[in-house]
Amino acid sequence: MEEQFTLILANARRIKNVPGRKTNVSDAAWIAQLLRSGLITPSFVPRADIRSMRDLTRYRRKLLRDATAEKNRIHTILQDANLKLTTYISDIFGVSALLECVINGEVLVADEIKEKVKTSLKRKVPELLEALDGRLKKHHRMMLGLHMEHLSFVEKQLKKVELEIDRLLEPYSASTELLVTIPGIQKDAVQRSGIYVLFWRRSANCSLGSK
Repeated sequence: MEEQFTLILANARRIKNVPGRKTNVSDAAWIAQLLRSGLITPSFVPRADIRSMRDLTRYRRKLLRDATAEKNRIHTILQDANLKLTTYISDIFGVSALLECVINGEVLVADEIKEKVKTSLKRKVPELLEALDGRLKKHHRMMLGLHMEHLSFVEKQLKKVELEIDRLLEPYSASTELLVTIPGIQKDAVQRSGIYVLFWRRSANCSLGSK
């Protein structure tokens, strides 16, 4: 539909002063008069694919917050159950097999722990056995299971969103590579804002190298 007409996004603050009683009809007539007189300065509206990317990047930010919240809840439950895994494991979600055993209420021995952790953690098996000696209740296990299930769902959704963002970003791959060379600029920052600036410059017949 957008290809069939020219869209002008007006700044409401600039056209809100209508004398007399304000109604939808008078507002519409005033806006039409301003448009005919060329007195409406159009605001920048990115095209459809850029707006789609903006929706996706915003949703990805929400999913990341949801994932972080679930991880924090899992940490809280483990502390409440006096399972001090974080004392010896920097990322407990990297040993999901060990967490699954905790959720299932399995009593692990040293050899079983060695099979479920990476090489760097095999030296800490005695400490891990001590860390797992807490007061884990049925309620803890149920809550851990719920949070882990939701976290898994959020991470799957996150992968879908990131794949779609990468697909939309393909036409701008060369420009993205240039933008990420700026110190402090990461790819996700380019996806959120830099690409919109880039498109605006292209719309104005500008180039990345122009002043």
